[in-house]
Amino acid sequence: MQKIDFESKKLKLAYPCEWQYKIIGTNQQELQQAVKRVLPKKKYTLSPSKQSQGGKYFSMNLKLTVQNEGERNQVYQTLKGCSEIKMVL
Repeated sequence: MQKIDFESKKLKLAYPCEWQYKIIGTNQQELQQAVKRVLPKKKYTLSPSKQSQGGKYFSMNLKLTVQNEGERNQVYQTLKGCSEIKMVL
């Protein structure tokens, strides 16, 4: 079995860069309000993506410029902590 060196596979990004998160929840308006609350002074675009076949879940694409890896991870963790957001990718 071949051993994988994950450190050498680490994503290399040149910051600042545009980053996209996909957020998933049960209500589009609540998703929009959560993003507005998390990023009150940040410029971003939020666009609808898909709806589940049964119509229970909605996904949206959130694009913004992040200045460094710390900011990218912090935004992810903050979004993940919102009760309106069920999943962040």
